[in-house]
Amino acid sequence: MLFCGALPDHRHLQTGLPTILVDCTAAGSPAAEFEQAVALAKQCGTRLITAGCRPDANGDASAADLESLAEKVNLLGVLKRLKGSKLIAIQDHDGYNRIDQGIYYQVPIQEYDREYPGRLEESLGIEIVVVRSDELNRLIAELPEGAAEKVAHTWVDEATEVKNVTDRDILRAARSYLAQRELLKRYDADAITLETATLAFKAYGSDKMEGFGEVRAAQPLVIMELSKEYVPACCQSHIDCLVTQMVGTSISGGSGFTGDFLNDWAFKPSGERPKDVMIVAHCGAPITPYGHDRLPYLIRDHIHNRAFGPKETPTATTVDWPSHEPASIVKFDVYRKQVSIFTGEVLDGNALYKNFPNCICRNKIVIRIDDPGNCYMLPSKPNAGAFRQCNHWDRKHRHWGGHQVAFYGNLKPAVRDLAALIGFEVVDGR
Repeated sequence: MLFCGALPDHRHLQTGLPTILVDCTAAGSPAAEFEQAVALAKQCGTRLITAGCRPDANGDASAADLESLAEKVNLLGVLKRLKGSKLIAIQDHDGYNRIDQGIYYQVPIQEYDREYPGRLEESLGIEIVVVRSDELNRLIAELPEGAAEKVAHTWVDEATEVKNVTDRDILRAARSYLAQRELLKRYDADAITLETATLAFKAYGSDKMEGFGEVRAAQPLVIMELSKEYVPACCQSHIDCLVTQMVGTSISGGSGFTGDFLNDWAFKPSGERPKDVMIVAHCGAPITPYGHDRLPYLIRDHIHNRAFGPKETPTATTVDWPSHEPASIVKFDVYRKQVSIFTGEVLDGNALYKNFPNCICRNKIVIRIDDPGNCYMLPSKPNAGAFRQCNHWDRKHRHWGGHQVAFYGNLKPAVRDLAALIGFEVVDGR
């Protein structure tokens, strides 16, 4: 952080470090002096953001300037916390972000897969630890008798309702949670994702592939429980989304919700069809989006409720999302050094659509976008299908895939500043 009362030294601008240039030129000094400092920093290739802290005639900075400066300094703390952190991807293949890249699991390793871990570590300092399903299953098998019962009972006691699943189903998820918690400790990791599309549900045409379907528990209750500890978690090995959760939680203190972008035309409206909305949805969700009070949730069957056969049902949750709150939809594309962000307002989906809780994914948050004309995911189209409207977007935006991360609060100023500090392009328009 450089406090500029005059032009800074070239050496201070060529460290390669993320830099905050603070305008502390004397009261009455022309703004051109600080503008020259910014121009010099850009010439030096400095990754920078600016802040103002100009003293008045008494030598005091305004409260607004100090608050803004503190928010920007916090971003350096965010980068420090991320540097050296680890995320775990439980998967039996060596690809990354395969669903959002649209190539799935039969495709050989690509240049993208070889370069992705290095780009993530270079830009944010996060290391990927790949864990195979057999290690998870060994930990599940080694759990002491009765270890998972306490967790399962807590979930049932806390839930507002349990429907369409048995105690045995919930216990199976509790065992998976304890095993994943042990993996986090074993590898000193800070976030985790499980490739449920292959390991749990044999999805995407992979049902005949040897080794798929090895984990007989879904991820939603694991995601819910880890959110109590502000440990980012998601399913399907969506590593870009998990990274986004890690960044957003570090910025805001609240948990992010990773999900598919659903087409609002897939839902029958209760009245006039809402316009300019995005629906983020998955069967698992955090219950700490504010970073303090926990939201109510119920336990129920997963959308893939027949995945394990007629006697075992994968579990899901449904979180009660507060409406009329500001929200942000964010996604970091680590490989391309981009971040997408749109802000909006949370709406009450249960009031807007008929039978909303039981349609498609079990958790759905509806957000009306503030600037729909510049949102590449809008307008929605009736013929676009329920999932992954990305096939209908402009080709230059299709690499974002079908998943986004929703946060409560307006994260756009902080995300834009963080992107500047790490050299990412911000995409918030067409």
